[in-house]
Amino acid sequence: MIVDDRHNVVFLHNPKCAGTSVRRQLAHLDTTAGAFSAPGEIEGTGKVYKTHLPLDILAKHFRATYEKVKNYQSFVLVRDPQARFKSALAQRFREFLGKEITETADEEVLDEAYRLMEKLKDMPQMYPMEYIHFLPQYRFIENNNKRVVDHIFPIEEMSDFYEAISDACGEELTPGVPQNQTLTFRRPGLRHVARRINGALRTSLPSQFYKPIQKFGHLALTRKPATEKSALDHPDVQSFVEDFYKKDFEIYKEARKAVAKQAALTQLP
Repeated sequence: MIVDDRHNVVFLHNPKCAGTSVRRQLAHLDTTAGAFSAPGEIEGTGKVYKTHLPLDILAKHFRATYEKVKNYQSFVLVRDPQARFKSALAQRFREFLGKEITETADEEVLDEAYRLMEKLKDMPQMYPMEYIHFLPQYRFIENNNKRVVDHIFPIEEMSDFYEAISDACGEELTPGVPQNQTLTFRRPGLRHVARRINGALRTSLPSQFYKPIQKFGHLALTRKPATEKSALDHPDVQSFVEDFYKKDFEIYKEARKAVAKQAALTQLP
């Protein structure tokens, strides 16, 4: 999450919705000095990703910041829940299971999906770090069944999102190379070396030099998987997502319609 007190803007980082690249561009405007950009301890919940605090947790433990979300211009990105679930599971494989989902047998992927679905049915209010990417999206938008966030953009309309948030914070922001994508390295043995080099370059080079190198590295060393993992199209998985993320589907569809309506209005003579 980014809080910009100079321009009265808040960006809430809904996980697996292209938020990492946005947050990095806004980092220099963050007047919390990165207080919500790293893991940290919260009383009664243990260590959590403070990057991804839902509104009910924010209201309970960080009331002053929650009031800013309510009173400032607030922005969030949303994503089709089926696609987001697949992306979150891919990150779980990569971050917590130590393997790429694209290089894992369908049977193992489906087994992990079943284990995960059972786990999600009985989660605490604040999801542990290992499961944070599966937190329902509506919790970054609503609290106590009331809409809190002003501006909701589907990730398919990133240009509209960047235009709106640029106007709000008074700076020209542009779509960068998406972070945390599900990619396959052309040579798997290069994965860990490439990520260490990327981290070193990101922290040592100015943005105008780092971004072209990062883009070239993505093109040269990785490729998108040829197909989605068919295991995740299993009817049991799709049915679970449709039920568990029912409210997310409603919000996502509403956001798509709102953007389409606005686009139609701007085309009127």
